[in-house]
Amino acid sequence: MGNYGRQENIASCHMNPSTIEILFADEKIHKEDKFYTFCFLYSHFLLTENVTFFKNPYSAFREEFEKICCRSEPCYIGPALLTMFDGKLSKPLSDQISGELVSTLCVECKLSKKDMMLSQIQQKLDIVVGRYIIDEVTAYSLVHPELYEILLHYFIKKIPESLIAFGSNDFLQTRVKLEGSTNESSNLVSVVMEKKHTEIYFDRLIEEIYLK
Repeated sequence: MGNYGRQENIASCHMNPSTIEILFADEKIHKEDKFYTFCFLYSHFLLTENVTFFKNPYSAFREEFEKICCRSEPCYIGPALLTMFDGKLSKPLSDQISGELVSTLCVECKLSKKDMMLSQIQQKLDIVVGRYIIDEVTAYSLVHPELYEILLHYFIKKIPESLIAFGSNDFLQTRVKLEGSTNESSNLVSVVMEKKHTEIYFDRLIEEIYLK
């Protein structure tokens, strides 16, 4: 079976035949690098068939995240935290996250609430459990590993300073690059460190050195 046939089989698990026919009429769509991921997320994301999702999925997710923010700011902070901690959060959230970090995120995201309780965030995460997040009893994770790339694509524009200051050590090493860098060796979504972020970055590096 060729690649085209495998793609059709994958798509058939997530949408009806008429949608597949429309989808495969556009070669640009089914040649997308993350086609398999988008098929999976399509079935989680949309309540009705809408092939335009595949033409600009990042825009569709941006609109979805903005709607989540309008519905529940504590829920919105949940995916932001998952982005910062490599797609995994321990339960209860207080085991891993400080109130100071949440306040910093709220300010950087320009939210109306600045004093959210961690218990409130955890409770409101139920809104997106099953849709984007898996509740594993002792932790939260993402429904698909590549959803992390989509979250990062969105949140690097919202919380670059928090990602540099509080993201994991692995994130700092693999996802942060200097403004104007010509290193394109990785296909990973990266945070471009602007000059105004330099002090935060080096403060973080110094902190990591002291921790060692």
